[in-house]
Amino acid sequence: MVLGDNRKFVSALILPAETALRDWCAHKEIPWTTRSEMLTNPLVVDKFQRIITALNPRFGKVEQIKRFRLLPDTWEPVKSDGSLSELTPTLKLKRRVILEKYESIIEEIYHDHS
Repeated sequence: MVLGDNRKFVSALILPAETALRDWCAHKEIPWTTRSEMLTNPLVVDKFQRIITALNPRFGKVEQIKRFRLLPDTWEPVKSDGSLSELTPTLKLKRRVILEKYESIIEEIYHDHS
């Protein structure tokens, strides 16, 4: 999800597809541990930074993603634990729910920016 309303720059919350990430790690001979650990692996973070760097020129300067966080979660229209889901039944983002659920991570993205 892209963020940036009323902020100094655009950022993103990224939930990598586990199957694709596992395949990429296998191809790069990076031993799989846990989803959470893999998303903090410098090689994985660098992979997503390279993707963003490659895509950013397609957007105007103020629309380009400056910072991002990789999240180990999955977003589904229905949560088995009864918590609020991040997606509608038609798979649209529930921005308000996401902004509330990830408020501390979002604030960290913008607070850490120097």
